[in-house]
Amino acid sequence: PETGRPVVGTYQVDRAAFDRLLLDHARELGAEVVEGARVTGAERDGHWRVTYELDGTHHAEAPLVIDASGLARIMARATGVSVDAFDDMSNYALYGYWEGSDAYAEGAPTGDRDRWTFISTTELGWVWHIPLEGTRASVGLVTSKDALRDADDLEAFYRAQVQKARTWDLLGSAQLDSELRVVRDWSSVLSRTCGEGWLAIGDAAGFVDPILTSGMLL
Repeated sequence: PETGRPVVGTYQVDRAAFDRLLLDHARELGAEVVEGARVTGAERDGHWRVTYELDGTHHAEAPLVIDASGLARIMARATGVSVDAFDDMSNYALYGYWEGSDAYAEGAPTGDRDRWTFISTTELGWVWHIPLEGTRASVGLVTSKDALRDADDLEAFYRAQVQKARTWDLLGSAQLDSELRVVRDWSSVLSRTCGEGWLAIGDAAGFVDPILTSGMLL
């Protein structure tokens, strides 16, 4: 950075806007971009032949396929490569988006726009508060499978736990303005991340959630 000091944080971006920027830039640099397609399979006969659906069935051939399909792991499925899951992790996250939230900025080191991801605990787990654009925030409860199974009403359970955490101080009069989503800890890695004519990258190769689990996979 222009300050000459090391970066002490990261950027939290609007994923949809960021993905659009990257896609448009790739197109400007000469990449042929096909949007709205659904890849249904891949097979090898000399080159790889990838099949996709977009107003009918189409095929694309290439000597090298880079699989960036995320957790769909298209090339792993096509080649029979196994996925090694870390089944000893049984946390679940219940999360939604709130509008009108404050952001934790105490001790922000470099500027007025700096905010922190804020983590606080409850007796049944812990709560994240991630500030997004404006006054919007992602708020999630990480808890055990047993705790979720015992909850009669998931939204009431979520609200009760968030209110018991220090995160509630940031929400104040904020309103939950999205449906709640439930995700489980799906950390895993391919037994092999490349083969003849193909390579898996990113989440298609391996995934360790930096919040639900123990670290970040680079």
